[in-house]
Amino acid sequence: MMYLIYRRARLKVLITYYDDDTIENTKIIFEALCENFSSIIRQSNMIFNENNRTEYLLIVGSKLKEEENNEENFVWNMQVFNWSGQWAEKL
Repeated sequence: MMYLIYRRARLKVLITYYDDDTIENTKIIFEALCENFSSIIRQSNMIFNENNRTEYLLIVGSKLKEEENNEENFVWNMQVFNWSGQWAEKL
């Protein structure tokens, strides 16, 4: 993260995933990841001030099983943050 801030990239993207099979847990885990990522942005800005036009994109994938046919699907959730770690409108 510090390298990206130092390089002054205007768009920073973090892609991650976790393995879970319930939609309820997916929402809780995604919100926790967003809070954590927001905190990381704020902490990084204490050391290296960020350009105020910079945006961050957090993309989180999760594996969900459908109850009817027991098939697994991969679901993506995304959230945008501004330079100070504030959540932008949900995509």
